[in-house]
Amino acid sequence: MANVTSNAKANSRHGQRKGGQPYAFNPYEIAVCGYSNAGKTALACRLIETLSEQHRVGYVKQAHAVEMDQPGKDSFQAAAAGATDVFVATPENTATLTQRGTDKFHQQQHLIDADCVVVEGLKQSDLPKIVVVDAENRIRTDGLELQNVLAWIEPGQRDDIDAVRRVADGHFATVTESRPLYGLVLAGGRSTRMQQDKAALDYHGKPQARHAGELLSSHCAKTFVSVRDEQSADAAVRDLPQICDRHLGFGPMGGILSAMHEHPEAAWLVLACDLPFVDDSLLTHLLANRDPMRPATAYRSSSDSLPEPLCTIWEPKSIFTLLHFMGLGYRCPRKVLINTEICLLEQPFEYALDNANRPEEYEEIKKRISQ
Repeated sequence: MANVTSNAKANSRHGQRKGGQPYAFNPYEIAVCGYSNAGKTALACRLIETLSEQHRVGYVKQAHAVEMDQPGKDSFQAAAAGATDVFVATPENTATLTQRGTDKFHQQQHLIDADCVVVEGLKQSDLPKIVVVDAENRIRTDGLELQNVLAWIEPGQRDDIDAVRRVADGHFATVTESRPLYGLVLAGGRSTRMQQDKAALDYHGKPQARHAGELLSSHCAKTFVSVRDEQSADAAVRDLPQICDRHLGFGPMGGILSAMHEHPEAAWLVLACDLPFVDDSLLTHLLANRDPMRPATAYRSSSDSLPEPLCTIWEPKSIFTLLHFMGLGYRCPRKVLINTEICLLEQPFEYALDNANRPEEYEEIKKRISQ
């Protein structure tokens, strides 16, 4: 069967969306467009089916009018009584029924937790799209200005779902490649239990902040150290590229968010300066198993099996969840990872993320490293 007709130029143009808006619903979004009865719903469902073998897939349907509830139901009566938002929950699923419309500034929050989103319709938007050609070829001859077309699906090509999947995967890969990976050494802690600055501790013949920065620099386009303002002139960090923490009192989460605000286009490989056993092989393993469509890729703790947030790749879209938790008063990035669908890996060696918080632990780990 003939392959679908791809449009490489549209792929290379990704990121130049109209108005500068990077995405409408999710960073990994793709629209299936066409006229009525062209077969776009069947193709969208088959694309969802194949993508869902590996990913959490969201779906958006363009509609002119739809009834979201049924007369006689309790939720319908509550809305009729004046409730603008109705939340319905069962042990298996939930639904939110709202009586007001949405806009581009709010619609992202509904589908940001999905790995990717398939949109049916919106053919005249600037969404990256797969266009299903109708039998009469009207989609090409009616004078529509279709932007960002990734592929044209001819009537005889609709069953070639493998080719359609390749178009989608190629587009998603382009999205990932368009985002730089930056490194962030977390060195802004007050080190009260250690009684000296952890960033200045010497495990490897140099201050640990510098050692961690060199490790990250071999994998990242740029590397920064996260510091407090009053810490920026300290000997261990003063000649390193810095990002000052603008969310004081929120610990590591404040440092991560400060970096994201400074460079929102980037994914961040975050490494705390109190993890002396982290080496190049561990970072190589983390990057090789990264899932950029999830909010984060992290290791499971060898002590309690929970995610370790301070040797983690945080993707750009994780800022939604981090800010949400911060707004609720939480300051622990581990809690964010526990309550988010992340890519969770097993550590390649059990002591990889052992850390030192007290002077006696520092001396013990230094001895282990020297041996």
